Amino acid sequence: MTGLRLCKHATYRYITTSTRTLWPEPRLLPDNDVTSFREIAFKPALPHLLPRRVFTSLPAASKWFRSTEGIIPATLDIAYLSKFGSTPVPLEITSFSTPSGNSKGDELQQEQFSRGEFPLSFFLDYVDKATSDADESNEHRGNTPRVYLAQCPLSSLPTELNADVPTPDIVKQAGRGDIYDSSIWIGLAPTYTPLHKDPNPNLFVQLAGKKVIRLLEPAVGSEIYAEVQRKLKTHGSAAVRGEEMMFGPEKRLLDEAVWGREARAIGYEAVLDAGDGIFVPKGWWHSVKGVGTGIIGSVRFRNDVLGEQ
Repeated sequence: MTGLRLCKHATYRYITTSTRTLWPEPRLLPDNDVTSFREIAFKPALPHLLPRRVFTSLPAASKWFRSTEGIIPATLDIAYLSKFGSTPVPLEITSFSTPSGNSKGDELQQEQFSRGEFPLSFFLDYVDKATSDADESNEHRGNTPRVYLAQCPLSSLPTELNADVPTPDIVKQAGRGDIYDSSIWIGLAPTYTPLHKDPNPNLFVQLAGKKVIRLLEPAVGSEIYAEVQRKLKTHGSAAVRGEEMMFGPEKRLLDEAVWGREARAIGYEAVLDAGDGIFVPKGWWHSVKGVGTGIIGSVRFRNDVLGEQ
């Protein structure tokens, strides 16, 4: 690859080529054995992909979603999930408006973001209607509000749904086994989670659809986040998924720093399909995009002592 060079800009390192920023894929673990996971990824605290499609056996992958090996976009099994329609779930709602007289369409769309707790039936009705109203390519576009079931604790779900997402052995056995804050995310593509870091290591598993995750080592991510805060002349918390990260200038600057054509940071990128998983060490910064079409679902397993020996 020609033109490869390490550079300094502001306070963090970045890498450029003559054509694009380099985001290599994390290494792939040789198997799903807990010993391999602990010694290769866990103790060194390095991001690693789990063997491809190793989590397809999770019951939720086939009971909550319907898909045909990627040929047809995944859909929710609304008939099954409707049995739990009264269950309260956290939803993030992003609505869009275009100022009157604007001829540039999406370029000047204004976003409004809110977060609240609603019955699961509200989300299922939204997905059903949005899917029915979608165009032939099943893309979710325009001024239609986007509703994202985000950071829903598994512990808050009915016993039957909770049982559909059992904790993998590598999470239960790699540390001392005290599970903490396992959560699910479900939404129609596209979905987006801005750059942030978690206070615990976690295993991120894709249940349906496709997501792309970019990861940055702690020092690099911290410097990027600090630079964004300096530009905004504010002080935020990257450990909290606050509303300021989800829309407006902070979202735009974080997105440009990680996903923009001029993104400069050295990091990793992984594409996760249904059944794939990735280990994200404690303190590693990451941003996630749900891509493609149809429904996207994922789960994060976290442990408050994962990796501490």
